[in-house]
Amino acid sequence: MKRLITLLATIVFAGQTWARTTTFEIGNLKYTVTDETNHYVSVVNGSTEPTDTLEIPSQVTYPETDGTIYTVASIGSYAFKDCSGLTTVTIPNSVTSIGWYAFEECNGLTSLIFAEGSQLTNIGDLAFCGCNNLKSIAIPNSVTSIGDYAFEFCSGLTSLIFAEGSQLTFIGNLAFYGCSGLTSVTIPNTVTNIGSEPFYDCSGLTVVNVESGNTVYTSENGVLFNKAKTNLICYPAGKTETTYIIPNTVTSISTSAFYNCSSLTSVTIPDSVTSIGDFAFFGCSGLLSVTISKNVEKIGCDAFSECTATINCEVDSKPNGWANDWLGNEEYKGKVVWGYKPTENQGGNEQGGENPGGNENNPSTPVTEFAANAVNIYTYGRNIVVENAAEEIRVYDVMGRLIVETPHCDVSTEIRLNGIGVYIVKVGNIAKRVVIN
Repeated sequence: MKRLITLLATIVFAGQTWARTTTFEIGNLKYTVTDETNHYVSVVNGSTEPTDTLEIPSQVTYPETDGTIYTVASIGSYAFKDCSGLTTVTIPNSVTSIGWYAFEECNGLTSLIFAEGSQLTNIGDLAFCGCNNLKSIAIPNSVTSIGDYAFEFCSGLTSLIFAEGSQLTFIGNLAFYGCSGLTSVTIPNTVTNIGSEPFYDCSGLTVVNVESGNTVYTSENGVLFNKAKTNLICYPAGKTETTYIIPNTVTSISTSAFYNCSSLTSVTIPDSVTSIGDFAFFGCSGLLSVTISKNVEKIGCDAFSECTATINCEVDSKPNGWANDWLGNEEYKGKVVWGYKPTENQGGNEQGGENPGGNENNPSTPVTEFAANAVNIYTYGRNIVVENAAEEIRVYDVMGRLIVETPHCDVSTEIRLNGIGVYIVKVGNIAKRVVIN
């Protein structure tokens, strides 16, 4: 009996001793033993905030043992959160994972170095969120997963490189949210899973490329799609083109796909599209008009919020599958036309030809040019000026689509257009073709 009591006492004592010694400090870094068998430790938040240049060691000696060497295998969650004095960090090749929020709001960090031969496989959620002075990152080829919001608000980031031979398979939701300094990204051919809105609000991004050989994703003219091009994932917000025709293979437009694409004045949505995601065209402030076919069964919330475009809907009223706030929560500043009926010949005739002059009940009917009579219509810059208009003024593009409708003014009306091109201005039965360049 005595021997049993002694053994139990020893076990309890050992447990108490282990609890006291699993975390230790060396210098201004604190470590926690994560695997006693393999002698692994994780870097956790130290008692003294590190500043300036920090080189994390690959190995440390446990001070309360007889010189046992431990491998630094991970950087724990919150380890360096809010360490604003850090400017340069070198991560040793022994580290295999970086935890949640590990370097969040290290807004003084300008350089992140991964040691040669890095074994890093996982970058955790929000790991580098708010590191807005970080200029460039070269992701080691050993990394397989980048977590949600991992580089959110790294607005100073101008270079993102995935090392040759990348093994990356997963990019999390909003992984690069708000990286406004990025201009181009090339996704490795190993990536098989990209979360929602990976490049949300990357206002400077002009090109998203996908390496050849990727079996799940592809890109065309810098626009990101799934491999079959049935899902348009991201049209980069920094592209400067004013018009875009969505391929007729596309059936769905992802959440925030065209978010804040302010340069676009015209987007053609093919009849193949059945679903438009939340915030899909949010903030497309330059968009003049868009037509939504009767085949669209679903439109998400705020899909056209912060737009002023004329939205021509082929359906007579909002389908049940369209969110109640598909135009946003505030009063829509553009115009919605229900029961829009496109014609087979949208293009009309550039020279006027024999096309009919259009009518108020079917604004899609191509319009042709008539003598301006007493109404004076002219342009300067990107403005159309209409004088002596006794009726409503309507402006159409060359496809016969209504762009602007405004009340008449007996003296002068000035209409500002964002896009260049040929337009038809119509006042009652009077129409004139004008050019904005």
